[in-house]
Amino acid sequence: MSPSRALADVPIFFVFAWVRVALWWTILLAIGIEALALHLLFALTWRRALWAAVLVNVGTAALGFIAYPLVGTLSYPALAPLVMQTFGTGQIVEIAAYCIAAAIIDTPIELGLLALLSRAAGYGVRIGGKAAAVFFVANLLSAAVLFTAIQIGPRQHPVDAETRRLLDGPFNEEVALVATIFDELSRHRDAEGNIDEAWRAALKAQAEGLDFVQLEIATGGRIYPIVAMPTGGIGTGMTFTYEDDRYDGAAMVTRGTVQRYGASPPGAPRDVLHYRLFAEDAAHPYSVQAILPFP
Repeated sequence: MSPSRALADVPIFFVFAWVRVALWWTILLAIGIEALALHLLFALTWRRALWAAVLVNVGTAALGFIAYPLVGTLSYPALAPLVMQTFGTGQIVEIAAYCIAAAIIDTPIELGLLALLSRAAGYGVRIGGKAAAVFFVANLLSAAVLFTAIQIGPRQHPVDAETRRLLDGPFNEEVALVATIFDELSRHRDAEGNIDEAWRAALKAQAEGLDFVQLEIATGGRIYPIVAMPTGGIGTGMTFTYEDDRYDGAAMVTRGTVQRYGASPPGAPRDVLHYRLFAEDAAHPYSVQAILPFP
């Protein structure tokens, strides 16, 4: 009923399996890396090495949807604090940890599938410590490719011309204030990530008269509203939809809608633009997000 922070993050292991499938070209590279390892380790022909790599990766992909969340549920609560204490927190650290964890999970699965394939097809493969080590390195290389793809891929999608026009024109002042808050944030928060309340009050005054649906700062594990989303009182709330993430330099820009529910009558969906700047600070990752009313 009240999950810990670590347990609340466990479902991303299942999402991670889908991400690997979505980035299908990284799987092709993984197959190539493992085919090379099989060819060099066991002197298999390229044809046999490639088929073996394909088959074990198909098996690993299928079993991964079960193995990732299962292993995550059992290990994450113990490993997450160790990772955070050693490397800090943030999206880059988290994705890197998942990639390494995937390599650790995939290696014994692939070795087991390879042993079964060898018996069935007469490959004569004998798996020992050397083979296990080489396959683990091959999986780490594949994980490095996946990590790079996750980090670089989304940034290849710039905002469309209409959104670009709004950011440079009608939303120019709002975007400028978001950038100012982001640049000044490090000077107005303490070692635990808590921000200076006097500074926040000054920001609220600056935001008055600008066209924000919502403006907030996230740091130190807390959310600090600058312009709060109006919900309409007790018994009402807001639902959100999101489209594909786009990038405007360092800013993540996402089209979507907000809609009030629980109200009488219920509000109609309102088109909005989510504009977010974020930093992967090792101690306390932070971000500034604005929701702007899309015309």
